Amino acid sequence: KRSCGLASGARTSLAASGLHGIELRAAATNNEVVGNFIGTNLLGAALGNEGSGVSLADAPGNFIGVTSPANGSMRAGNVISRNTENGITISEVDGSADGNVIRANLIGTSVLGIGDLGNGVHGIDVSHADGTQTGGPEDGDGNVIAFNGSDRGLQGHGVVVLLGDQNSIRRNSIHSNAGRGIEQSKGSTPDTFTLNDSSDEIDGIQNYPVAVAVEFLGATKRITFELKSTPLTVFDWDFFANAVPDPSGFGEGLMLIHTAQTATDIDGLSTFPLETDSAR
Repeated sequence: KRSCGLASGARTSLAASGLHGIELRAAATNNEVVGNFIGTNLLGAALGNEGSGVSLADAPGNFIGVTSPANGSMRAGNVISRNTENGITISEVDGSADGNVIRANLIGTSVLGIGDLGNGVHGIDVSHADGTQTGGPEDGDGNVIAFNGSDRGLQGHGVVVLLGDQNSIRRNSIHSNAGRGIEQSKGSTPDTFTLNDSSDEIDGIQNYPVAVAVEFLGATKRITFELKSTPLTVFDWDFFANAVPDPSGFGEGLMLIHTAQTATDIDGLSTFPLETDSAR
């Protein structure tokens, strides 16, 4: 089933509810939530919902901002903003909430993608679910996830993944959230930055790349990044630029500037030299 439609005249405002803007549960699957204004009116003015903008509870295999492959994987993102809780909540309690796809949405922004209409807690909160795709591998798949978390301060993040595996976060513009851009946790409270360990097999949380060398080659700057993770595994890298450093100290990602793919060696090590303008 499809909530709203692809044509501009078919779009709907889902706002000012005492609960969630849209709720799917009890094994609801293969639904498309596209082209809606969730938490604003059709002009983008903030009205909010008392719960989350979109809630998927034990609801697997749904599509938010994009149609299903059977319907052409067409992007028709939603504006999901100014909701009291999260922009999108995906939770697994008694059933499965695996394999949901979130693409091409504006989460926490105005209809133009630049104004602050942040959701109160997190932009996206994925709990106990596997295989969620936030963004994707192609141009246009990414979401804008910004200005969220004002009610939680430094514990209000862009994307939270709690106790889930194989959840990809690709090509999104994540910036200006109260806390960190992405928070991963295997515990019960997503409020502590998880530092790298010697192997992702220890805690099941994906390590992040670190810069190990910087070289200035005339007009070009080469930054060599290193990833220590699961041995003999292919990884996708997304590189972003920001106008100013993030106050959390761990950064977010405003503008995608490059993508790459590498494989780790038998020791789980992979490096990539990113070349960019020296002025950046």
